[in-house]
Amino acid sequence: MVVPSRFLGALVTLALLLAPATEPVAHADACSEGSLLRGRPVVTSGGVRGRPEVVVDGWLLPEGRSPTRSDSLQLPPHARVRIELDRPETAVAAYVQADARASLLVEAQGADGRFARLFDAGPVEGGGERGRGVRFAARDVRALRVTNTTDVDASLSEVGLYACEEALTDAARWIRAVPDQDPSQARSERVGWGKVAFGLLALFLLVRVAPALSPKRARALCAALCLVAGLAWLDFGTFAATARGPLHLWDSVHYFLGSKYIREVGYTKLYDCMGQSSLRRGRGEIFERGIMRRLEDNVRVPGSAVGRPEARCDTFSAARAQAFDADMDALGRLPLPFGMPLEAFANDRGYMATPFGAALHRLATAHATPTHAFFAGFALLDALCLLLTVVVLARGFGLRPATFVAVALGVGAPWDYYWLGGAFDRHTWLLVFAGALVAIHRRHARAAGVLLAALVLHRAFPAGFALGALLFACLPRRGESPDATLNGRHMVVSFALTGALGLALGALVAGPHAWLDFAQRLRVHVNTPVTNELGVKAALRLLAGDIDGAFDPAQLDGLVPWQERVHALDAARAPLQWLALGAALWMFAQAARQRRSVLVGAVAGALVILCVSNIASYYGAYIVLFGALPALSDRARAAVVAAAVSTQLVTLLPVMNGLNTYALTSLALLGALISIIVCSRRETPARVDSVASTH
Repeated sequence: MVVPSRFLGALVTLALLLAPATEPVAHADACSEGSLLRGRPVVTSGGVRGRPEVVVDGWLLPEGRSPTRSDSLQLPPHARVRIELDRPETAVAAYVQADARASLLVEAQGADGRFARLFDAGPVEGGGERGRGVRFAARDVRALRVTNTTDVDASLSEVGLYACEEALTDAARWIRAVPDQDPSQARSERVGWGKVAFGLLALFLLVRVAPALSPKRARALCAALCLVAGLAWLDFGTFAATARGPLHLWDSVHYFLGSKYIREVGYTKLYDCMGQSSLRRGRGEIFERGIMRRLEDNVRVPGSAVGRPEARCDTFSAARAQAFDADMDALGRLPLPFGMPLEAFANDRGYMATPFGAALHRLATAHATPTHAFFAGFALLDALCLLLTVVVLARGFGLRPATFVAVALGVGAPWDYYWLGGAFDRHTWLLVFAGALVAIHRRHARAAGVLLAALVLHRAFPAGFALGALLFACLPRRGESPDATLNGRHMVVSFALTGALGLALGALVAGPHAWLDFAQRLRVHVNTPVTNELGVKAALRLLAGDIDGAFDPAQLDGLVPWQERVHALDAARAPLQWLALGAALWMFAQAARQRRSVLVGAVAGALVILCVSNIASYYGAYIVLFGALPALSDRARAAVVAAAVSTQLVTLLPVMNGLNTYALTSLALLGALISIIVCSRRETPARVDSVASTH
């Protein structure tokens, strides 16, 4: 008989955790199968959340797996769970499976009715749910009580009490190999299928129905589709995909602290300074017990690493340190996502805005107090920027082309509400991008140069788009009137002046070495693989085997083995990446030789950059903006929407793992980008002048 590996793993885990401290006295003939607590009534106190019966269902989670609402309880600080037996039972071992960072006091009630300490289930290495247990001399137990002695919420997935060795063996069989589906995840999937259905319906209406309608009815249809697209981006009003809630505080906290204290924390000291603040405020134990990311190299280390010499946070004056501590206290009082403490935020990638972006953010954060109203206000402003993006495209290119873009923005998975909604300054750059497209199309050279420079200064990765536009604007175009072409010289000069001013502003606000520090941090960031990436390199990770299985939850940084496998895969497939880059450069050169429009040159430049390096997948939203370009046919615009729909579809397929999902996402969006370059018609000056009025 083949024994499942998960059973062996669980058995070994239980055996190690319950290594004998004393010899058991109970006999096998008096031994009940599995846990004595299985199916017993559970009494909770202190605001425990969840279904109490899940902690006595006998099911153990795979070690290191994150809990869900359906298979664990959430215990606030000092909350208790008590499981009562019908009568006193003889037991020799106890076991709890709970948050690896949690400290739990486990007490047993004897036949005399008094509770006595059985053992302390302290924090253990790793993440997710981890088991802790104890063996003891046989004793009569009437009830077991578990108290959360941590200062933050802790998850609890199982409590066990065992009468003998055979009971431990039986308990190890009960591993929840396939987790119960989280109700919020089920709602999220329904929303995803709803977006797919809406995207396909919108395509049919735009391509087949709208052309046959009168202009007035066609405009009404487009306006209605834009409205529904906005609702789709909002998960149809359910926020089902965001267990974190409508506000993206995880993201916003980084933007707030990173910009307000940019001169003190720079690009590598944010988490170190958060740790030092925790020590000053008496919360050092919580920080040190957790995990932080060392931003110098993006490696996860114990929270105690905040005490290393390199982690000194000595750039604060006394007044600024006091202000930082006050902001940390204020942030800690907010309803943070998933009930986690503020100290747990030190496990992400830090503050990654450019110095120019930091200067803009600091205008809002320099004298602000981090309140719920503050973040809600900026979340609404950010959503307004997304709305204005569609409005600008509609004004510049016509309502119908803008509707294709609105639908793609509403249904695409990489940039949906889960990733970007309710955040701080996540869509400003997209509005600037739309403005740059319209300025180029309308031949406003100076405005185009300013907007392109602001775009690159703010987000860096649109550099390929900007350089492509600048180069094509400067190409000589014989036989065309100067009034009918974009003035390349004016565009380059305004770009250079704006760029110089932006560089100076960033250095003035963030510090004289800020741009060099950002470049170094960006280099580390780009060379640290993550799942949700977009680009040729990400596309080439398709069908790479079970690399996701390389994740090791037993390690402090379980992603390291996975990252090493991804680096090896990228190196093995590098020749294909360089081949793709050569093809992109050839397309760019051909477009230049044919004197294609400036917008086509900008799109070709964007493609070249994606062949060189990946970007975060949510930045792929800029690709669908190209669907509004005037030189495109409805078929090409439909391809852009279809690509966005496919990005949602691949997330819903059960056979997809993380790398395959984003590889297919990259292929879809890169295909859309190529189709825009290939299928765009040659524009004549007459068409350029009249295009806004014909849509």
